[in-house]
Amino acid sequence: MQVSLWMTRDPVTVDPKTPAGKALLLMKERKFRRLPVVEDDRLVGIVTVNDLTGGLKYLAGQYDKAHQERHFERMRVEHVMTPSPLTVRSDAPLEEAGRLMSERKIGGIPVVDQERLVGMLSESDLFRALAKMLGWGQPGQRFTVLLPQHGEGHLETILTTLHVRELQLQSLFTVADYSPTQRLVSFWTTEGAVAEFLEDLRQRGVQILETPAS
Repeated sequence: MQVSLWMTRDPVTVDPKTPAGKALLLMKERKFRRLPVVEDDRLVGIVTVNDLTGGLKYLAGQYDKAHQERHFERMRVEHVMTPSPLTVRSDAPLEEAGRLMSERKIGGIPVVDQERLVGMLSESDLFRALAKMLGWGQPGQRFTVLLPQHGEGHLETILTTLHVRELQLQSLFTVADYSPTQRLVSFWTTEGAVAEFLEDLRQRGVQILETPAS
């Protein structure tokens, strides 16, 4: 699954010369936590609310109120932005972007193709993707089970049992390394014969963690 499927396209941007106060007001009005900084169609930085408010706090500690206002009026985005930020390509795997954001402890990452900004991927986008993969907004019922890490035919067992009970699979999500010996599988189906389906799984040795009634 690629970043392009979940990123925010054509994001709002600011210029390096944009006054810091104007950028901060824009972010508060639009409820943004960060903005990509673009110059001559090229990404040159990223600025966050913390960058801008940090600049204000610095001025507050250096000058009296009259001088604070004068210096803040002169402050530009380029003075507080992070230059040459970490980026990903639109065809990068979504999990790779999530890993980078987690490791670097950043809440959003610009998406750049051939030196051109094409989108932004945020924590909210990742949460939305996860919720959709887990079946959010879909009618039906969810089951979560544990299967052995190794061996063949375990997923086929679930699919076959669904077919026998005339239940249609709507989505499936798996964590391969849930434990050293087991993988977690969560899936949504159409509504139907829950009790019979669960009994079939138990008879086949499937460990059930979550059912529609739990």
